[in-house]
Amino acid sequence: FVLGLFLCCVMRLVCCCSALLLLVLTPRVCQGGKILVLPGEGSHWVNMDIVLQALHSRGHSVTVMRSNKSWYVKEKAPHYNAITVQVERSLDESFVAPIVSETIAFERGSLALTNYLYVTIGMFGRFREAHEIVSELPSALPDNTELVTWVKDSKFDLLLTDPCWGGGAIVAKYFNLPLVYNVRWLLIMEAHLAIAPSPISYIPITLSGNTDKMTYLQRVKNMMLHIISQVQNNIIIRDIYQKVCEKYLGPDCDYYQLMIDADIWLLRTDFVFDYPRPTMPNMLTLIPNTKEIKVSLFVMFSFVCLPRHRLWC
Repeated sequence: FVLGLFLCCVMRLVCCCSALLLLVLTPRVCQGGKILVLPGEGSHWVNMDIVLQALHSRGHSVTVMRSNKSWYVKEKAPHYNAITVQVERSLDESFVAPIVSETIAFERGSLALTNYLYVTIGMFGRFREAHEIVSELPSALPDNTELVTWVKDSKFDLLLTDPCWGGGAIVAKYFNLPLVYNVRWLLIMEAHLAIAPSPISYIPITLSGNTDKMTYLQRVKNMMLHIISQVQNNIIIRDIYQKVCEKYLGPDCDYYQLMIDADIWLLRTDFVFDYPRPTMPNMLTLIPNTKEIKVSLFVMFSFVCLPRHRLWC
């Protein structure tokens, strides 16, 4: 009897170990997601394209929504499919090149404050025109019933966009998709200031030339620059994107609330190069892969230890 009980226990142990070994050796099966992307032009697309390549390499299906006059986003690529929306205007080279040339010419020899004021006030008219051009895509999309039906039938899992341009939040709400940001700027203001606690007396406004240790006058200047960006941000929202929201999403839709209600914020900054500041749990930092950067550790460490008086992004 004792021998039979012992053999029974041994057999049970062998069966349990065999089942556990079978589970360990079974290939893992995962299902890739379906991602709809609404990118920006220029350098914003260059950064987004790297993210799309990484998503494609992990088995996700990526579909990019582009305009028929897109400057950077190609209609055919090996790592994404493209759907095209017909628009009248686009941020092409003829529109962007004069702005870049004028900005570079002014920055040579200019002080940090005058440079910031020139960019935020002197060129506000051009920025507003750029947002008017970008808003044509979310305005034209609902009128294309065939494309709208195709997007709804595709059952995308989320929408990935760059909120430097405001169309992505509107499109995500229109199709009831979770919204993910690949973000550095939120329209005109820095994205981090929009939803995270941001005491302006201790957090320098980007391009202000201030550090996190400011005198009283520097704090006054920091607050003034923050107010300027907030006012301009509200003007763009009120005159451009809010009208699109009311037309296609209903009169009760508030664009600013829609914009900051994104589910995940993927920040295109490395916290090593930022000043200490509060953050939010749905804000994740996209840290670059240093293995692909052929720079010695000594050089990287030396660069990190440099005085951080001004950040260019």
